[in-house]
Amino acid sequence: MVLTMAAITLLPLLVTLLAAPATAAAAPVRRCPTSCGLIDFSYPFGVGPGCSLPGFNLTCDANTYSKRLLLGSPSVTVDYTILASGFISSLAVNIVRTVRMRPRAGAGTVSASASWDGPGRPFAISGASNMSLFVLGCGVTATLLDRGAAVGNCSVACAGEEVMRRLPNGLCVGVGCCRIDVGVHLRAFTLNLSRTGDGVSRDKLTFFVTGQDRYTFRPSDLDRDIHLDMVPPARLDWAIPSQPDCRHAMDDRVTYACVSNQSECRDSPIGGYACHCSRGFSGNPYAVDGCVPDQVYGSTQPKANCPTMCGNVSVPFPFGTELGCFARIHLYLTCNPGRSPAILQMTQHSLVTDISIDEGVLRIQKRSGPGDFLGDRDTTLYSFSGESGMVKWAVDDPTCREAMLNNKEYRCLSAHSHCVDVTDD
Repeated sequence: MVLTMAAITLLPLLVTLLAAPATAAAAPVRRCPTSCGLIDFSYPFGVGPGCSLPGFNLTCDANTYSKRLLLGSPSVTVDYTILASGFISSLAVNIVRTVRMRPRAGAGTVSASASWDGPGRPFAISGASNMSLFVLGCGVTATLLDRGAAVGNCSVACAGEEVMRRLPNGLCVGVGCCRIDVGVHLRAFTLNLSRTGDGVSRDKLTFFVTGQDRYTFRPSDLDRDIHLDMVPPARLDWAIPSQPDCRHAMDDRVTYACVSNQSECRDSPIGGYACHCSRGFSGNPYAVDGCVPDQVYGSTQPKANCPTMCGNVSVPFPFGTELGCFARIHLYLTCNPGRSPAILQMTQHSLVTDISIDEGVLRIQKRSGPGDFLGDRDTTLYSFSGESGMVKWAVDDPTCREAMLNNKEYRCLSAHSHCVDVTDD
């Protein structure tokens, strides 16, 4: 492989979510909004009449300090989305709840329940997405229910104040924190809570859903108000639910959603199906002619005035943060201006702190594991170097010898450059 280690790149476009339409999957012809705050989106999503498929209309809430993008009913706030060329598409939502259960000495068991409903039928917390429900509190047993059936439980207790203060960070094993791993697909859930009144000084319980390795418990969290922006969001997978799988979907061409040439249908693990552009193509498979060759997004030379910095990080070609500024689609990185300074992102879980052209590596922070880091992307053009926080990248998958035989695709264009084969070693 001609590697140049590319981390998985997340395009901040809401283009891979779809509902179950009863009419043909055709993009609107009228001009429709394509952004809300810092989030861009495109059909089948849209804001306003006639701009989306039924059930997937978005609401741009401008009544807050910063615009929020809302989806579904009941509505959830969309933080970002993954435009993936792999097999699974998802979006990030915040699922955080606080429950007050005031203990009463000698009162026996106190019970409560809380529930969460997803934004619509196409969406589910996938049992294969390594999500967990975390419970913070004292003297509580939590039982997770899916349509009335128990699918998991955990219990949490607390020791004396002095012991709790001395607990190390990171232990969620039943002292102040416990977790229930999500092993089934949840489109909604109920959490039943029970506690005994004796010897419990804290009446507040907080639960939230996030990646199994995305949250680090700190004993001080028990006394804090956990807000939406304090814990990583949950991953909500989506699929087109109008048919159970691709075989049935392709039999009904009127409602078949993969309308672009060079698009493919993939069965979804949560039921239904999703559309993807074929290998070598990128874009929106739900729009007519939406999948275009990767070369349309790439360039052998960057256009004039390409951004070369994102915050404090240099962004050298072949990487780039705008169309016409990167050599291949997988070398696109997201510059998020919502922070000060701006941050360079490969994915929601991965921040790029340095790009080395000479070494062929990216240096990253906040990597929580291979699944979270690599997401749904094709892994043939990047891999872990074996050193924590470093990733090898490649420009393309042929060897140097193969690449040099194809002048049109060969990317080592400088007079004093040379090609290096990159391996996983």
